[in-house]
Amino acid sequence: MRPFPALHVQRLRWLQVLLERAYRSAALLSGFLLFFQGEALADSISGYLDLTYALSHDKLELGPLNTGTKDRIFDQRYSLTLTKNIFPNLDFSASGLFQQTNTKTTTSDGGDSDSQTRLIRPYLDLKWGAYPFGADLSYYKTRTEANASGSQKTTLTSESYQGRLEWRPADLPLLNIFLSHTNTYDEARASENVVADQVSWTSQYSQGNLNFRYYGAYLDNQDKLRNTEVTNLSNDLRTDYTKSLFNGRASFYGFYEIAHTNLDTSVGGGGGTSVNIPVFPFQGLSSLTNTPALGALDPNPFLIDNVTTASAGINIGLPPVGGDTRPRNIGLDFLAATGVNTLFVWIDRDQLPDVIANSYSWAVYTSSDNLNWTLIMQQASATFIQLSNHFEITFPDTSARYIKVVVSPLSPTVAASVPSFPDPDKIFVTEIQAFTKQTSSTNRSRSLSSTTQRVNTDLRVIILERPDLYYDVSYSLVTASAGGIRSPSVWTLSNLLGLTQPLSSIFTARATVSRQDLKNGNAEKVVNYNWNAAVDAVPLSTLSQTLTYGGSLLEQPQGSTTQHSLYLSNTAQLYTGISAYLNAGTFLTSDYTGRDNKGSTLNFGVTMSPTRKLSLTLSGNLSNSRQSGGGQPSNSTSTSSKDLALSYTPFPSVYFTADWAWQENNFVQNYQVDWSPFQGGDLQCSFYYNEVLNDQNNSKSRLIRPYLRLNLRKAGYLTLSYSIIKDSSNAATVGAIQQKSQETQEVFAVEYRLNF
Repeated sequence: MRPFPALHVQRLRWLQVLLERAYRSAALLSGFLLFFQGEALADSISGYLDLTYALSHDKLELGPLNTGTKDRIFDQRYSLTLTKNIFPNLDFSASGLFQQTNTKTTTSDGGDSDSQTRLIRPYLDLKWGAYPFGADLSYYKTRTEANASGSQKTTLTSESYQGRLEWRPADLPLLNIFLSHTNTYDEARASENVVADQVSWTSQYSQGNLNFRYYGAYLDNQDKLRNTEVTNLSNDLRTDYTKSLFNGRASFYGFYEIAHTNLDTSVGGGGGTSVNIPVFPFQGLSSLTNTPALGALDPNPFLIDNVTTASAGINIGLPPVGGDTRPRNIGLDFLAATGVNTLFVWIDRDQLPDVIANSYSWAVYTSSDNLNWTLIMQQASATFIQLSNHFEITFPDTSARYIKVVVSPLSPTVAASVPSFPDPDKIFVTEIQAFTKQTSSTNRSRSLSSTTQRVNTDLRVIILERPDLYYDVSYSLVTASAGGIRSPSVWTLSNLLGLTQPLSSIFTARATVSRQDLKNGNAEKVVNYNWNAAVDAVPLSTLSQTLTYGGSLLEQPQGSTTQHSLYLSNTAQLYTGISAYLNAGTFLTSDYTGRDNKGSTLNFGVTMSPTRKLSLTLSGNLSNSRQSGGGQPSNSTSTSSKDLALSYTPFPSVYFTADWAWQENNFVQNYQVDWSPFQGGDLQCSFYYNEVLNDQNNSKSRLIRPYLRLNLRKAGYLTLSYSIIKDSSNAATVGAIQQKSQETQEVFAVEYRLNF
């Protein structure tokens, strides 16, 4: 499946010339037309200037030792955007961003240092569209400069030409072709000199119940400094079919997909050269959970769609007060055990400050079943690459079907310490990529071809309408081969019988019985039986209850594992403005070794809104488990958490929120008051307080932040903030004596923004 075989030989050398000449010609043509039209240079011109001054004082007390630093930071940003409709179907836009940050640092011992960072980013874009065609030519350039006292100035540049051609005819296949040429280099080509070329093509066609999609891409990545080159030619063809049968009593869905990849790696320049070899996953996964060692991740196709600029729905930025602070789990499924030692996690924010980038701690887990996870590395080495907006996370070589990284969202104290960073609550993950970093001992070239085929069918039949009795059968098959070696097939056959029957106006019964046969590679077949029965009760419109029993029997070559669970959930609207829920359950699992695991969980919550101005929510979670038998010592674990949240609006211009959370060894409390004293909200006052106490290491973290914002109508705004950050603990040790450590940081910041 090589639609353009000449590309592989020429290595896309023509792409740079084509895109550069095409864009220069288009830019000259646009300028010529704008000049001779005799009209305004642009239809619209907009932009802003943003000036921020911050004074930071950091003091560290470690026993009798005291050190401190003072930072004076001046950040200035200027942005200008213009758009012009040259012809009815031809639009031109241009924008530019200039940002410069100057920092003067003074230490407690009298030392002074100065540093300066500068960002310059122009962008040009020319769009043309006349049905059924569309075309787009764009040019991006990002130049960063860093200069610090006593060190050499560094300059990095990323320059990109992109072109896109679309053909969208009626009742005919859609065609989209994308071309890209990117240079990334430092000024002397001494530390960075990478050229990346890409051609990709997509075609889609639908005819009735049948859909076709074809995707292909050729990527050529050359590291001229290290004399390495990685090329990848991939083709993916998929067809989907859906059909409703027997007047809707049956429905069928199926798809077939075949993907072929040719990966060529060329390493020159002698030994010691490192190269990242891509590893292609089967699907992306993500979830939010406080128990990363246990629990399945959900499919997230946006994590592996090769789009590094669009959010995949995972926010690692600052959560709001009372928001979701659970760790973010971001993973991959390789379908079979695969070697990997490097992960790239892309975000949608560029120029992430070092203080924020370095505050993230990445834990790496692997799994064979997407349920039980093994910790590989608690704090993996992570570097944020500014020009390409991604974290490069490295860890020891490991082989697993599933792999994930676990990271907590940005903490309030870190966000407050960098007042010049805009929108700290919006840092979205866009993509995750896997690699094996290898070091070559000699000059060598390597080629690898792989083919993956997937088949999936599902048939659902309504046997009876009253009661609602249905049967569902599905089958999936995956085959793969790499380097001429065919991997064992993985197939799954699932049969399910379901029943739903109203028993009365109050009670409804539901039940399912299923069998799943799984054959994974050379391993012997695994059979999994599942059965569930539930009764739903709605005695009142304000009260609902569900009692659920579930069981499973997993038959493996080494033995059988059984599981039983019983859960009762209740939700009630007790009175007007008062609602509550109470869920309780118990479970018992016995595996083939004779090891038993039994436990229980309890979740409860009450929300009271006695008036429209006041809302109070109390929630909690209790869980415990005990493992015994199997020739191993018995052990038990228990966890508990409680949370009390309050919101109060005594006046339309005043809003108060508070949150108290007890989580194992931590006690967290948050308070925030927002006040708009004038009509229209031109003046906004805010006060935020956050405190975290940890009994395990006797540590305390505190953040106090008053904030003032004056809106200058549509012209912009002026803000003032003052943050006090205090961290103390007994974890520091000097010699054999444990010392108390206390760090205090005070940050005063003023920001002026003018929009036009």
